[in-house]
Amino acid sequence: CCSLSFLIAQDYVFERYHLQMEVRLDNSFEVNETIVANFSTPRHGIFREIPIQFGRQRVKLENLRSNEPIKEDSVSSGYATFRLGSPDRTVTGIKEYRISYSYTIGDDRNEEYDEFYYNLLGPGWQAEIKDFTFSISFPKPIDPSMIFLTGGQYGSTAARGTYTLSADKKTITGRASNMLPGEALT
Repeated sequence: CCSLSFLIAQDYVFERYHLQMEVRLDNSFEVNETIVANFSTPRHGIFREIPIQFGRQRVKLENLRSNEPIKEDSVSSGYATFRLGSPDRTVTGIKEYRISYSYTIGDDRNEEYDEFYYNLLGPGWQAEIKDFTFSISFPKPIDPSMIFLTGGQYGSTAARGTYTLSADKKTITGRASNMLPGEALT
């Protein structure tokens, strides 16, 4: 009758998810996430899957902080999975989760130009994200003709969502709506 991801998704949806990121010249990022979940049945919280592999390089994930209890659940397939929420208490209705962390990819070994390639929204979400917004700040102006925002199921190169570049060409803000489980935005 139904797939497992569909059954899981019926327990909650993500009303909003905002990603704010500051990109540095050394290929490190300061990341702040605000995730608003709406639970229709009692749950202990959510899972957050963060990639720890970038190409062949292992990334550094440091200074992980949260407004809720956070515990590493597993590390596999290039991802670290964290549980956000209390193991002793369930929640129903609207719940806001805020997490922040430092994310360091390391030297890209490219002297000719800098490239920022990142899954703003990875494919590991188990429920629909109704409204995803993001703001990415760069240390230098970027070339507007080199901005590409794609999304959908794994491997998709289809345009998805909308974005704008600030007048000083240092900040990209954007949005995508109704992201389904398993879809990504890059």
